[in-house]
Amino acid sequence: MSTPTHLSIAVVGAGASGIMTTLRLLQHHRARSRGTLTIHLIDRAERPGLGVAYGTPLRDHILNMQAKTMSLYPGDPDHFLRALPGLLADDPPASAPPATATDHPDAEALAASYVPRRVYGAYLARCLTDALTATAGSGARVEYHRREAVRLAPAPTGVQVDTEGPGPAVPACTHAVLCVGDLPPTSYRYLLGHPHYAPSPWVDGFPDAVPEDAAVGVIGTGLTAVDALLSLRAAGHRGPLYAFARRRGWPAVQPSRLRPHTPYLLTARAVHALGEDVPLARFAGLLRDELTDRVGRDEVHDLLSADRGDVVPTLLADLARARQPRPHWYEVLDATSPLAPDIWRRARFADKARFLRAHMGRWAVLRHPMPVPNARFLADLLSSGRLRTLRGTYDIRPATDGGFDVLRRTHSGTAVHHPTYLVNASGPGTSAWTLESDLVKDCLHQGLLSPHPLGGIDVDPTSMRVRGADGRHNDRVLFLGPLTNGVHFYTNAIETNLANADLAARWITR
Repeated sequence: MSTPTHLSIAVVGAGASGIMTTLRLLQHHRARSRGTLTIHLIDRAERPGLGVAYGTPLRDHILNMQAKTMSLYPGDPDHFLRALPGLLADDPPASAPPATATDHPDAEALAASYVPRRVYGAYLARCLTDALTATAGSGARVEYHRREAVRLAPAPTGVQVDTEGPGPAVPACTHAVLCVGDLPPTSYRYLLGHPHYAPSPWVDGFPDAVPEDAAVGVIGTGLTAVDALLSLRAAGHRGPLYAFARRRGWPAVQPSRLRPHTPYLLTARAVHALGEDVPLARFAGLLRDELTDRVGRDEVHDLLSADRGDVVPTLLADLARARQPRPHWYEVLDATSPLAPDIWRRARFADKARFLRAHMGRWAVLRHPMPVPNARFLADLLSSGRLRTLRGTYDIRPATDGGFDVLRRTHSGTAVHHPTYLVNASGPGTSAWTLESDLVKDCLHQGLLSPHPLGGIDVDPTSMRVRGADGRHNDRVLFLGPLTNGVHFYTNAIETNLANADLAARWITR
């Protein structure tokens, strides 16, 4: 199929993935030096760049990665750092510095800082503005539609995106790229509508509706749960807190300074050399060897065999390790994360299914560690006894007094805990048919999308084209972001989403 002279592309979602896609489309349009390009950026948010991740107004909600790793331009890794002083000056209150792992306000400390996520949202919007300025006169334009996309339908020239909201409708486009981002958890749907239940930490009214002395239960012990606790602190909550989980403990802690690491055992060449349909244990062996070379055999053994159930000592030990000047194991995981999609694609399907079922929780604890400032906050809550971490949760039931009974398996039998309020912070939903998205559900019912057997939406990993119910890839409809987790495994990293946005843009503008 030849590329039309005029491209009109509907990018559904103006969060991080949508902005990345728009930037890459503008870049590749300018490179091809022909035709015109109109991008219809569609989102119900007030302005581009917000989304779930970066739309939070709280300064307490910081990036989970250090500032030096967050550039939107792989060829210019310091792009975000150069923009950061101006972004911070524009962010009220301008006098408040970003959270850092050190007390030295120098350039190195700024690079190692954890910036408020709302500042990164402003960075995304600024990058879009700058890209439009750079492409002025090239025949490219971006129109922002503050509307909600609810349906996708074939059209004579491509696709039609039906929307609801103020302003004019979106015209038919040659292509549509769905960048719906993280969607709310799909667990505990039977609690929806309960006046004391928040289905995610990001819903309107949480935590302002929670009395300051109420007992609050948080479902989950991952990074989203930390965000929920930070929201409660910002709202002035002082009551007892419970974190309920099935098996998983709190995330590990990132090193204070993320040192560069160049892999030499687990490399792109080594992954490619293993071929296709590879036992996952082969890749795991390479990762273990890379870790051993970095931090030593004893630390790797302790890392992989430790029981993180003893929460306070474990967290304090993680914090002490994070401050040490010697190499840190997380530097290996961070340096090898760009290989994760290719490793996942090459691994045997049965091994991948087994990993998700039996080991994903433990992997997430290590692969998604929390920033030092958040770890300190959590350690204070736990050490004071105000926050309890309760594993073994297996059921939650509404109680007659308006609270909840949370049932948990213990060594001595079933324990029942009774929070008055409950917030679901178990992380984004990935089960395609139950996602909170009218657009995704409609596309599934039409057969335009199909679920991936390992979670999320099925796409072609080389172009991001969706696979329909008929098994064929759609040349006009593409999908990227966290919900391609079944195909790519790790879809929360900036570098992964940048790479996928580039693949999508290359396909469309080829």
